[in-house]
Amino acid sequence: MGSGMEMTKKIEKRNIADLIDEIGSSPTCLSILLFIAALGQNSISCVIVYMTEFIGTVPKFYCLSDRCETLTTQYDAVGKSVSDVICKDNLTENKDFLFDKNTTSYILDFNLYCDPSKASLLASCIFLGSLVSVVVGMYVFDAVGRRRGAAVCAMCSVFATFLGTFCNSYTYLIVIRIVQGIALYASFNGCYVWILEFIPSKYRIYYNTYSMLMWCAGYPILILTAYFIRDWRYLHLAISIISLLITVPLLLLPDSPRFLLSVGKIAEAKRVLKQYAKYMNKSVELEGAVLYDPNTDSKNSTLRQRVLSFFEHKAMLVETVVLIWGWLNASLLYYGLNYGWSSFGDSPYLNYTYVAMGEIAAYL
Repeated sequence: MGSGMEMTKKIEKRNIADLIDEIGSSPTCLSILLFIAALGQNSISCVIVYMTEFIGTVPKFYCLSDRCETLTTQYDAVGKSVSDVICKDNLTENKDFLFDKNTTSYILDFNLYCDPSKASLLASCIFLGSLVSVVVGMYVFDAVGRRRGAAVCAMCSVFATFLGTFCNSYTYLIVIRIVQGIALYASFNGCYVWILEFIPSKYRIYYNTYSMLMWCAGYPILILTAYFIRDWRYLHLAISIISLLITVPLLLLPDSPRFLLSVGKIAEAKRVLKQYAKYMNKSVELEGAVLYDPNTDSKNSTLRQRVLSFFEHKAMLVETVVLIWGWLNASLLYYGLNYGWSSFGDSPYLNYTYVAMGEIAAYL
C-alpha cells in the first residue's frame, strides 16, 4: 500500500497556474514583483516616446531688427507661432533675428523650423515601428522566451538611441526612430507578459495599474535629463546609458516558468518555481510531479487556427473588434494631446510636469 501511495505521488499532476497562485498568495509576492517591474521597460519607454518633444523644439529667438519686433508683436496678438513670424515674412537669421543657442535642436540643425510637418512625422515614426513590433514580438517571445526576448529588444533600443548621438541627417533620424519603435514596444510588451506570468491572478489588476504608474515615472526622468542636458545629441547618449542600466535586471532574472513549460524545459521550470517559492517563504514539493498548463492547447495552435477561432466564437470576435476600435480612438486622443503639450506656454519642462501629475492622478 505504501508503494501504491508512493506511485501516486510520483505521477501527481500540478496545474502551473494554481502553483503560482499558491506560491504568490502573500502580499510579499506583490511587493517583490512590483519592485522588479519598476526596474523594467515601462519608464524608459515613456522617455523614448516623448524625447522628440525636447530635442525637436524651436528655441526662443531674439529680434535684431525693427521689422522683426513689429511682426512679433502683431503675431503674438493673434497667437501665431515662431515659424509664422520667421518663415512667412522671410526674416533672415543673424540679420533680423537670432536663435537662443543655449538649447540645441535637430529642427535648427536640419533647417526644419519652417516645415513643422517633418517634426510631426519624426515623432510619429515610433508608432510605425510599434506596429511592426507586434508581429516581431509575437514570434520572438515564443521562440526565445519573454525575458530573453525583451532583453534582446531592449538592447536594440539602447543601440538605436545611442546612434542618435552621431546623427547628421533627418533621414538618419527617421530610421533611428522607427528602429526605436520596433525594439522599444517589443521590449515593453515582453516585460509586461514576463512579469504578469509570475503574478497570482488575484493581484493582476493591481499590476496593470502599477505598470502604467511606472510609465508615468518616465516623465521626471525625461524632464530632468533634458533640463540639464540641452544638446540633443548628448541627450540621446544620456538616455541610451539610462536605458542600458534599466535593462540589466533582464539579463539576471529567470524566465517565466509558464514559457519554460510550454517549450518542454520541465526541469528548469521546476527550478524557477522552487526558487520563487523560496523567496516567498513557501514550500512546494515538485519531485515527481507532472506540471501542466491548462492553456497549452491554445498556445500550441497555429496562427491560422487562432484567427479562425475568432469566427467560431462570435462573442469573442465582437469584443475584440470593439476593443481594437476603442484602443485606436483612445490612443489617437492620448498621444495627440501629449505630443502637443510642448506647444503650450514657454516651458516644455513645466508642461510635462503637469502632464505627469495628471496621469498619475488618473491611474490612482
